[in-house]
Formats: sequence, structure tokens, C-alpha cells
Amino acid sequence: MLRANIYQCKGEYEIAINKYLELIDKLSKNPDDPMYGEIYNNIILLLNNTKKYDLALGYCRKEYLFAQKLKSEIEMGWACLNFFENPQIPL
Repeated sequence: MLRANIYQCKGEYEIAINKYLELIDKLSKNPDDPMYGEIYNNIILLLNNTKKYDLALGYCRKEYLFAQKLKSEIEMGWACLNFFENPQIPL
């Protein structure tokens, strides 16, 4: 996660996205790991910054479904917030 965050801070969004996707692959053995929510949120923000709104919407949905699975109101709030804070993402 740290490497992805560093690339994100440096503005190297494509590399950061790839690092986050690698993390998702590594977490696939533990589908209930709460890190998914944070990773999805970061990917959404990066995709929004790179104007890949359709992909961002897909990750908003993934984040929301993950939150429902965990029954986490906090994660659901983050997922919904991503919809409303990013007017470029079509609802």
C-alpha cells in the first residue's frame, strides 16, 4: 500500500493504480480483508483524476458491494460519498 501511495503523491497515477491492483490480487485469498475498502477508494480517486470515469464508477460499485458484504455502514458511506463528490461519474 505504501508504494502505491507514494506513486499517487508523486502524481504517477497509472503506476499507483497498477500497484493497487497488485494489492487486490494479493488479497484475493482473503476476500473479507477490510483493506479492500481503502484500496477501492484510492483507485476511485485516481481514476477520477485521470478522467476514467466509467472505470471509477465500476470501482464505486465494487466498494459498495464490499461494504454491504461486511455490513459496514462506514464503508457504504465512503462508497456513496465517491458518487456524490465526483460529479463527472455518471450515476
